[in-house]
Parts: sequence; structure tokens; C-alpha cells
Amino acid sequence: MITKQEFLNRLAYELGNMSEEAKKEILTDFYEHFDIAEQSGKTEEETCRMLGDPKEIAADFYGRENGGEWNDKSNNGRNNDNHVFTEYAKKDYKGDIRDALKEAGDAVRTALNSVPFIRDLNKKRRHDDEPHTYISQYPAADIETLIVELISSDVDFVPYKNDSNNQAMLYIDIDSDDWRYFKTTYNAPDKSLVLTEARNANTDITIKIPPIVELIVKTASGDVDIQKDLTATSLEVRTASGDVDVREAALVNLTASTGSGDVDITGCACVKTSISTGSGEIDLLNCASTTFNLSAGSGEITADKCAGELKAGTGSGDITVLNHNGNIRAGAGSGDIEIKTDELLGNETYSTGSGDISIVCNVLRNDIRISSGSGDIDFTAHEVNGNITVKSSSGDIDIALAAGNSVRFETSANSRGSDINIKYQSPEQPRYNVLLETHSGDIDVATKR
Repeated sequence: MITKQEFLNRLAYELGNMSEEAKKEILTDFYEHFDIAEQSGKTEEETCRMLGDPKEIAADFYGRENGGEWNDKSNNGRNNDNHVFTEYAKKDYKGDIRDALKEAGDAVRTALNSVPFIRDLNKKRRHDDEPHTYISQYPAADIETLIVELISSDVDFVPYKNDSNNQAMLYIDIDSDDWRYFKTTYNAPDKSLVLTEARNANTDITIKIPPIVELIVKTASGDVDIQKDLTATSLEVRTASGDVDVREAALVNLTASTGSGDVDITGCACVKTSISTGSGEIDLLNCASTTFNLSAGSGEITADKCAGELKAGTGSGDITVLNHNGNIRAGAGSGDIEIKTDELLGNETYSTGSGDISIVCNVLRNDIRISSGSGDIDFTAHEVNGNITVKSSSGDIDIALAAGNSVRFETSANSRGSDINIKYQSPEQPRYNVLLETHSGDIDVATKR
């Protein structure tokens, strides 16, 4: 019994005096033959028997590299039921070794194409001057988890429901002649399919995906684009420098992480949303989630027209939250914080090291705490139904409230140079306290018009 590794080691030995470039091409192609056969359910021993004697294979390629013909005797000892190498052994190839290897590889794939889950090699030429499109298709009922691992290629996910036979299918389209740099591995017990970019292909991939349990995408520099109507239990996307764009997806868990790439989430409904980036930006629009956990190193975070409990933190980037429905907690190292919304539900905190904080709302429902190291703080509200605590070390504090709110102002400034100016008429028995504290900044309270 001979194993895959023993076969390849023997073939490498027999190709010993061949040019390194040609040897590399041949061994790469035979590695691929084993991968394809493994996916079709063949054992290593069966594949070795199908491919034949490594010594005779090497003799074939020696003849081709020297401009000769294929050696007919190379068929001895091979399984003629397969016909793949038998047919090619009888032909005279005048092209270079790369083209011949490609053609031989296509023949192997054609022979295996009838086996379920080995359809990666079906190809169609769109036009003579356009690259090939390689298509894989899988019954959706057989896949619960799809894992996509890429280096530099971009991937687009589009929804797909049923084919002409009313069967939900998953399609993978690769627009490139570099299709052989990709491989798929199917694990039947787990119902998981893995698409891997083994070498840097830098191409475009489109995956038509039906409702699925779990989708995991990992890229180095490629972008990930998930178009509308994707339905999955869990979506996890991780990139080093690629951008992530998710639109109108219905998910239980959404996790996205990038090093320097941007993350755009639009119109998604999730139970839990976690997004982080090193230097990229995070943009959310029209999203709903029980919880949002947003984190950026130096990039900005923007959330507009979203609903749910939102926690946002940055190192030096700004945080902007507009028209939000839900509790908000925001913290920044040196970035600014801007909040503009109809209602603040209260029990919320906003803090920054040296950035400014600006909060504008119509109604404050409960207590709120705002603090900054050296930045200025502006707070404007029409109706106040909670205590307000504002602290700044050296920044100025400006408060504007509509007349008639039942609040009492308490101010504190440690520097004699600080100006405290309160132009607000408080009632005799206020319900809420507004505590304003600064070390060296000014405090100004005015009536909102």
C-alpha cells in the first residue's frame, strides 16, 4: 500500500534532474489530483493506483520537456477504466508544459465531475478574450456552515433561493484563470464546506448563498461584500486590511473585525452585533440589535437611525450617534463625542480624555453622567427627567435647558480664573439636580429658546 506522500516523494525523486520550474508545476498539479480525488471519496491507495507508476509518469514528462512525445508504454500498470491519462498518453503535445498540465488537469476533473460536491471544475467561457468562470454548486440542505478563507481576493455574497427544480442551492463563481489556487473541502458529519485560497490569486469571487446556519469569512487584504437579504444564524467576518460591507441581513449574531479596513452595516436586524477595527471606520445605518458593541482604535464610529443598547469606544477616533432609540454609552481617548437624538433614556455615561462632548436631545428620561479631561462639554435639552452630572478638568461647560424644568444647579470650580455664569430660573422645590464641576474651565448655564 502506497500513501499520497510516498507517491509524491517518489515522483519528486524521479523528476530529480528536471528544471525546478517544470518540477514545481508537475508536483503542484498532482497535489491537486489527490485533493480532488479525496473530495470524491477515493482513498489515497485508489488515487495512487489510478495515477500509475511515478517512474513512468516522470519519464512521460522528461520526454515532453525535451520536446518529445508522450511515451505509450507509460500506460502499463494503470487503471484503464479511468481513461484520463490513457487518452493523454497517446497525444503529441507541442505547447508548453503549463498548458499541457492544465489540459490534463481538466480531464481529471471532468472524469470526477459526476461525483457530488466535486463540481468546482465545471467551466464555461464567457467570451474568447474574457477569463473563465469556474462554478461550484452544492445542495443547501447539505450545508449548515460555510467557511471562506482568502488571501487577497474579494468576495461578494448574494442571496439565492431555489433553482428551476425548486431546490435551494449554494453557488461559488470564481472569475479567473487562477481557479486552481482555490479548493473546497466538505465535511459531511458537520455539514461544513470550506473554500480556501491556497495562493495569492487577487481575483473576484461571487457566492450565491441560501439561508444558512453559520457563515465565517476570513481575508488578509480582500474586501467582503454581503448583499441584502442574507439570512443566517451567525455571521463572522475577519479581515486584516479589507473592507466589510453588510446590507439588509437578518442574523442572530453579527461579528466583524478588521485591522485597517472599514466596516459598513446597513439595514440589518440582529440579536447581537459586535464590530471592532484598528484604524478603519465603523458606519451603521438603519440597524436594529439588542446590543451593539462597537470598538475602534483610531477610526471613527458613526451610528444613525439605529435601535438597541449601544456601547461605543475609540482610542483617538470620533463617535457620532444620531437619531438613536436605546441606551447609549460612549467613551473616547482623545476623540470627540457627538449625540443628537430625540430621547436619551438615561442611566448613560459619556466620557473622553481630551476630546469635546456635544449632546443635544429633546427629552432626558433618566440620570446622565458626562465627563472630559481637557475637552469642552455642551449639553442641550428641552425636557429633563433625571439628574445631570457634568465634570471637566480644564474644559468649558455649557448647559442649555428649556424653561420650566424642575432642576437645581450646583457648580464647582477650583480655579479663581474660572467664570461661572448661570442664567436659569430654578423652581423653589426642584426635583432633579444638575452638578457642574470644572477645575480651570468656565461654566455657562442658559435658558434654551
